[in-house]
Amino acid sequence: MADLKKVNVCPHCGAVDRITGAGMGASFFWCSACGGGVPKPIEFSYRRRIQTTIRIDYGVIEDIVHRFYSRPDYSFVATEECGNDTLHSFTVNPAAMTRYDREQMELFRAGESADFSNYDVLNALCVDRFLDPGKYIVEVCW
Repeated sequence: MADLKKVNVCPHCGAVDRITGAGMGASFFWCSACGGGVPKPIEFSYRRRIQTTIRIDYGVIEDIVHRFYSRPDYSFVATEECGNDTLHSFTVNPAAMTRYDREQMELFRAGESADFSNYDVLNALCVDRFLDPGKYIVEVCW
């Protein structure tokens, strides 16, 4: 869904949406951040798209893989080669996978491959109904 977002910006301090007026149709406004008088706030508009994302901790993914796929050596962090305090975005949709990705996912599910990505892992979790299809943000923080 796309919509138009409008914000008012104080020309003195740059504060966003801190402008107040004396009522509808006011000709003079005040910035509650800096206290400055503003004859007319700067209007800034942009289009945005609102979508639903699912946030999940990397530890949950690791726990499921360790328990149900008999892969005690699996590490989301090592596979993604990521650091602490990071977010990782994935689109989980097994139906949209390429043939190669499907083959890698099946090898992972069978425990036969050491060459897989977290994309393969998340899609395998979806195929096995641990996750729903959708956009995911995986949080890494230890």
